[in-house]
Amino acid sequence: MTYPAGVDFTVITALTFDFVGWIIHNVGLGTTHWSVLGPQTQGVVQYCYNSLCTYRSLRDMSSYQITVLFLAVAAITWSFSAMVLALHNIYKGYTFQSQTKTIPILGGALSIVACVFAVIEVIIWAAEIHRDFRMVNQNFELGYSFALTIVGACLYFLGGILFITSQRKKST
Repeated sequence: MTYPAGVDFTVITALTFDFVGWIIHNVGLGTTHWSVLGPQTQGVVQYCYNSLCTYRSLRDMSSYQITVLFLAVAAITWSFSAMVLALHNIYKGYTFQSQTKTIPILGGALSIVACVFAVIEVIIWAAEIHRDFRMVNQNFELGYSFALTIVGACLYFLGGILFITSQRKKST
């Protein structure tokens, strides 16, 4: 596949990493397997027992759970903003318009900030919330939803680095 002369393949790759990371992070956030004990699963916004799920209200959440939820929404928002900037950059390349040097740097920074928020989110879950579940029963394990969030954070980071390096290639 060939691209017009103004389109940078690195930006398209960065957008792909951010988009896939965004999808994976959303799936991790929306599923209930952050902490698992047999038929009982705990998620950020709901918990289940034998496939019967209940949503938590904000009044029922601990301050740590509210912080994890806030960080998740922030990470999703920042990564979405980075994807918008990447699309803008690709559009400018297709139309051969002059591109500002700050867009790739800003887009990369947004992706990296999204990564940092997602990493803090999983650290708080593992250090505080999961620890509380393990105090009730030592057999609680971290589940696949937790792992999906880590994978999403890694993809945000890769997308951010690629976005920033696309600017470095242009300026040399």
